[in-house]
Amino acid sequence: MNLPPLVKQMFGFGALGVVLLGINLAVTAALREFAGVGVEIAYIGGYASVVVIGFIACRHTIFAAAAGDPTRQFIIFLLSSIFFRSMEYLASVLLYTVLDIQYLLAPVIIQGLSFLIKFFYYRTVVFSDREKPET
Repeated sequence: MNLPPLVKQMFGFGALGVVLLGINLAVTAALREFAGVGVEIAYIGGYASVVVIGFIACRHTIFAAAAGDPTRQFIIFLLSSIFFRSMEYLASVLLYTVLDIQYLLAPVIIQGLSFLIKFFYYRTVVFSDREKPET
């Protein structure tokens, strides 16, 4: 089946998300169970690992943007990841508290919307193949 490049990228981005979830859980559990660190620190280790791995995978495989400045791309990716996670949290709380949506359904709804927003943002802003102006 010959899929358009946009659809291939979208499937790749989705598959990457599933893989990163597994890595996040594995790193978090390893830090907690084997290294004996607190849960709060284990969470940080899990999330930090997937930000770095996610950046590398997006840059080199999903969006093939290796021609761009890696430092600039990483800084934008990191800041936008923090922003997106914060907004996902706030939106989930809002759906639960204001609209009375079931607490496990709220993040599922938000993640679906967030997936699309992040995909197009990363594709057009962070890993765009457009020429960036010199400053």
